[in-house]
This record gives sequence, structure tokens and C-alpha cells, in this order.
Amino acid sequence: MDMSLPSLSMPHAATGFTSSPRFGWRARLVIATLAMTLVLGAAWLATPLPSTANGSAANGHTFAHWRGEGRDWLLMAKPDTGELVVYDAADGRPLRRLSVAGVKDIVLEDNWLFVTSTAHPGLRLLHLPQLSWRPLPGTTEAR
Repeated sequence: MDMSLPSLSMPHAATGFTSSPRFGWRARLVIATLAMTLVLGAAWLATPLPSTANGSAANGHTFAHWRGEGRDWLLMAKPDTGELVVYDAADGRPLRRLSVAGVKDIVLEDNWLFVTSTAHPGLRLLHLPQLSWRPLPGTTEAR
């Protein structure tokens, strides 16, 4: 009695098909690459994005969180009142209100707050923590 293993090219008893691979090595490589891409893509999509210092609230107010020089501030542009409000980020109490006609959006970058408004075309630049308006590079006045 022969106890050797059956050859992989022998027909299967139930179906009559040979058990040779259905696809060539190139097709299997493409399938494996697509599967890996799918798995990595799903993992990337499931990874939370890093928190940013800038955001937008549901009521249309934009805000920025700034920490520096022993301060922890939340700055909020309020287009409905034309104000830029500085809050203490720890307890939420307002620290200062700046009147900014037509304020639309704010974006924080390091110690600089870029402010857009409908009353002033282009950008305005606010230096933190002094809360003083500075001229944009290439201009002579702080708008």
C-alpha cells in the first residue's frame, strides 16, 4: 500500500479539478497588495486626527486655543457682535474684548493671530500675549 502524499496536480476526488493555483504569481501579488492597501487605509481612517488650535463652533464663531508665557487662552471671533473675545481657557471667564468691525475668521500660528474681516480687506495681525495690532510684512500700518 502506497502511503505517500498525493500530488498537488492530481484531480480532486469529488470535483475532478486539479488543485493547481487558480491565479499566477502576479495576480496573487496584486490581490495581496490590494488587500494590504485596504487594511492600511481602514487603519488610517480609524486614526483620530491630531487636535488643532483652530476651530469653528456651530454658531459660526471661530476660535483658537493659545498657550504661552504662563497664559492659557481661548480666543473667539464673534461676527454677530463684531468682537474678538479672549477667555481664560481654564475657567471660561472673559478676560478682554476687542472691537473688530466685521470680524469673520481667526487663525492662530505661534504667537500670531491672523484676523479676517469684512471691514478690512486682507488680513490683520494680532500679536499675543500683548494683544497689539502689528503691521503685516510689506506694509507700514497696523490695520
